[in-house]
Amino acid sequence: MPLLEVERLCKRFGGVRAVHEVSFVLEEGELLGIMGPNGSGKTTLFNLIAGALRPDAGRIRFAGTEIGGRPPHRVCAAGVARTFQLVPRSKTCWWEGSTAGRARPRRQRRPRRDACSACSGSRRARTSPRRGSR
Repeated sequence: MPLLEVERLCKRFGGVRAVHEVSFVLEEGELLGIMGPNGSGKTTLFNLIAGALRPDAGRIRFAGTEIGGRPPHRVCAAGVARTFQLVPRSKTCWWEGSTAGRARPRRQRRPRRDACSACSGSRRARTSPRRGSR
């Protein structure tokens, strides 16, 4: 029995077909990659499987149980959960207009405009560790 089975899944937003008759089978222990350009429906597909969106047509089965159209908490209870990328603040670079700098807690002051000139290669970036970190 397949772990995840998606059969002829469809989702439209007005006149836009975001997902059109997508089908695949995922066996236990198997890895599957979903690739495509921006706007090709990858996130919509994940939202359909996780229960954030209801499919217009098609079926989604997890371990033999129909989960298509169920709310996210019921899909999660069946064994499917969606996670989002969480990047540690100390290792990210944020952009604000033409200014970028090391991510910081909200209460800290913003970095100076020249703090991320390293992004353009013109000057060495000034970085300092967050309070309480080593």
